[in-house]
Amino acid sequence: MGNDFEDLLDRLYQVFSKTSYCEKRSWDYGFEDEGRDPLNIYAVDDEGDFKFIAAVGCEADADFVSLAHGVIPELIRGTREALDEAERADRQRDERECRIAELEIEVAALRKELLTA
Repeated sequence: MGNDFEDLLDRLYQVFSKTSYCEKRSWDYGFEDEGRDPLNIYAVDDEGDFKFIAAVGCEADADFVSLAHGVIPELIRGTREALDEAERADRQRDERECRIAELEIEVAALRKELLTA
């Protein structure tokens, strides 16, 4: 995964971080029995107070938008952790391969020394 993917993650988080109430409220869609239209998305705080965000075409749209908004930060964090871990593993593999090469050179030198002795 290269720079393009990391740029996409950065852009996604930048866009997310500018959404309404992203740091203090979760997004959910409304229910008529709670006084909220089922096709509207609301930012809801811990006390149940809600602020209108948007109207959507159907309940599936509302479900998707509210779910996507809620998982974006975790998705980005988890993806970055996985990318970092993969980079660490690659670096460790490279270090091991270098050490193996050094040891092979050392073994070859010792063999040569034994054969000439």
